[in-house]
Amino acid sequence: MPVNRLLLTCLIALYALVVLQNAWLHEDAFITYRSIDNLINGYGPTWNITERVQTFTHPLWFFVIAAAHALTGEVYYTSVITCWVLAVGAAFVMARYIAPTVGNACLGIALLCASKAYIDYSTSGLENPLSHFLLSFFVAVYLRPRFTFPTLAVLSFIAGLATLNRMDTVLLYLPALTTSCWRLRGPRAYRTIAVGFMPFAIWELFSICYYGFLFPNTAYGKLNTGLPSLDMAQQGLHYLNNSLQVDPLTLIAITGCTIGLCFEKKWPQLPLAIGSALYIAYVVKIGGDYMSGRFLSTPFFGSVLLIVHTIATRKQLYAALITVLIFGLAAPFAPIRSDSNYRGAPGDHDIVDERASYYTSTGLLPALMADSTFPQHEWVNLGRKIAKEYRTGVSAVTTYTNLGILGFYAGPHIHHLDPLGITDPLLSRLPAHGDWAPGHYPRIMPDGYIETYLYGYNLIADKKLAAYYDKLCTVISGPLWTTERWLTIWQLNTGHWDHLIEYAVYHRPSDDEQQRSRRRLFPPIRTKPDAPVRAIEAGNLYFARRQFTLALAAYQKAVQLEPENPFSHHNIGVVLLAMDDKQQALIAFQRAAELGSNIAETYRALIWIYKNTGDEEAVQRTYDLAAIYIEDTELTAAPNEP
Repeated sequence: MPVNRLLLTCLIALYALVVLQNAWLHEDAFITYRSIDNLINGYGPTWNITERVQTFTHPLWFFVIAAAHALTGEVYYTSVITCWVLAVGAAFVMARYIAPTVGNACLGIALLCASKAYIDYSTSGLENPLSHFLLSFFVAVYLRPRFTFPTLAVLSFIAGLATLNRMDTVLLYLPALTTSCWRLRGPRAYRTIAVGFMPFAIWELFSICYYGFLFPNTAYGKLNTGLPSLDMAQQGLHYLNNSLQVDPLTLIAITGCTIGLCFEKKWPQLPLAIGSALYIAYVVKIGGDYMSGRFLSTPFFGSVLLIVHTIATRKQLYAALITVLIFGLAAPFAPIRSDSNYRGAPGDHDIVDERASYYTSTGLLPALMADSTFPQHEWVNLGRKIAKEYRTGVSAVTTYTNLGILGFYAGPHIHHLDPLGITDPLLSRLPAHGDWAPGHYPRIMPDGYIETYLYGYNLIADKKLAAYYDKLCTVISGPLWTTERWLTIWQLNTGHWDHLIEYAVYHRPSDDEQQRSRRRLFPPIRTKPDAPVRAIEAGNLYFARRQFTLALAAYQKAVQLEPENPFSHHNIGVVLLAMDDKQQALIAFQRAAELGSNIAETYRALIWIYKNTGDEEAVQRTYDLAAIYIEDTELTAAPNEP
């Protein structure tokens, strides 16, 4: 084997070991895994099996992991190894097809190993390694000296796949694609790009048909916050500052690459650097993220690819290598010095070293050193406990905010309501309120919303919001191919029903409403009662709000489900009295009495109605009947008309 090839192999092997040394899975990855598990088990690519809602932001990554999971039947090691293979593949493409010399490849590997953001998110179970892998191919093709229509077709296809992998990464590719299209101007160039993006277009067609929306639910939950743009941008700048504090090499490499290209007048490569700048500007605009470094890993990798390709002199190469080695070894949280006891970098402004948060529970090194199965976490234990208790049907509702690991291990028969709106189709469309952190935007839990899922009736107290929810349910839960659903899809996507959401009410709630909203989240696990009880409880809520028609319908449903339950007949009588329909109320109370009602109010109501009609004989019969089931003394008081 030639010396250069041997050295290249050793470099990639070193990089592969560093990635394995730092390998872990993030809690958010399990949100995707729950949807994958539902798909494999026949429930479709859903989060809650009763709703068609896209809670993952990376369709291509979703299908890659779904295929791997279907083959192995296991998710933890499958995800770690899949991430690792893609990370090594991206480094190989860089070293073999982009770096002009082994020395340049050595510099690239050193840069990758020294970046905490890049190494952290070369695994994690999120879509980053696939984004890196696709970007390496794109840059390798883009940097070819001869540019033709087939080249543009390949570039467009890779960019289309990258957009399918994560929609906002199209910003990384847009300047280079625009430049490429300009070089080959004409209708054929536009058609070539359109064909390349066909996989993404097909997914969008599926998304609008199946989910009813073009964007994942997380886009509505994290971008539809109603928060001031200036506040978001300020938080985004804190995100960059955090990176400079804990992982300075990452932003220095991105900035240095752009400046260097301009200084060296490498204009053909500049569109790739501009793509990274556009993406970082977008990250700042949306407020960054709570995961330190996550959104910087892909633009950093793009910058590394350009650096290793453009450095031409030995003097530049040696200077760059020395700089990287100093940063890589001296940095306090250098990936190459990480071990199984990793405790992580300090955070600020709600930006957290997430690998430190989960490494002992989901890290590969701790997993290999442990005797038991991985991951190990309190949410794994709680999820398994819930799954063991609720095995069939959608039999419970939870309101936990940490949904990934818990949601995956709790299984499909739990409906998770997410107070942050990330996985919830209604809450994601409400504005955020109060204290917020990047990626975590709390919503008011509407009165009656939890009960809506517990009892199966639309019990939202806000009538306008209840009407909006009905429209939403038509799209996410109704039959796929009805005219009503497609009309509602159009209306919801064009904002026709947005006026039903009182944005000011939910964006600036009173202190009392915020406290009530927090109280509604407890207890965090609620078991669904049997169907007759659900109907009765729903009727009780409707009646308390004086929604008598809805209450009557719910109680009648309870009678259909359990005809011999006197309590349901009694409730129908109460509602009918409230509606001033004494004749039908009499029939309902009579039936309740015949079935042996032990509620004194049943007999009081009958006696009151009979006395009003002058039927003293019926009054006496009612006293006699009541004596069988209740104490006579309880009937001395006059009935209270509802």
